[in-house]
Amino acid sequence: MWCCKCTNYYTFSSSGGTCQQCVPPATSNAVNPSTTAGTGTYSWTCTLGYYGASVSRTCASTGTTGSGGSWSGSAISCAACSAPAAPSNGYSTRSASPDLDTWTLGCNAGYVSSTTPAIQTRRCSTTSGAFSGSSPTCNACGSGNWCSNGVRNLCPGGTFGLTTATTLSSSACSGTCSAGECRARSCRALESAGVRMGTPRAPPS
Repeated sequence: MWCCKCTNYYTFSSSGGTCQQCVPPATSNAVNPSTTAGTGTYSWTCTLGYYGASVSRTCASTGTTGSGGSWSGSAISCAACSAPAAPSNGYSTRSASPDLDTWTLGCNAGYVSSTTPAIQTRRCSTTSGAFSGSSPTCNACGSGNWCSNGVRNLCPGGTFGLTTATTLSSSACSGTCSAGECRARSCRALESAGVRMGTPRAPPS
């Protein structure tokens, strides 16, 4: 029977009388610590895109050959982050690796965002699974306007927007005014026919 015990957190083999470095066991979807000589306590956290409470474990100074040591506590448990729901008339897009904890939320073309900035970036906590930031509400752009990337703009001079066209997504709006209509200050004829004008162009000099 051997009379000795390993120190510095090495495991002891009774059959061979040798001491071996404790090796922290790898866990799926976790940031696994690297083996460090003389170290017996290690910490694990979840990798990006997963969440769970961090874990600290200590290796005992006794064990069997090749076991990597006997460890206190339980292995970390990491669950996948659930994607934040896309807003109505909008989208939710996950970023590519390595930013797998990040989602981008915004509004479809023709809709204006309720948030500033219009496009929101939300990140999943690796410990709680909660998301940072907030999701936008996406509303129809409104007549006489056009919306892109969640930002509302007035139809430019020389163009018009139909009062029924509330989700325009291009600066061309509903069309181009004729020369006479563009010079008019009020454009009342078109307005009475259900057309909202952009800012009139100045008459040619």
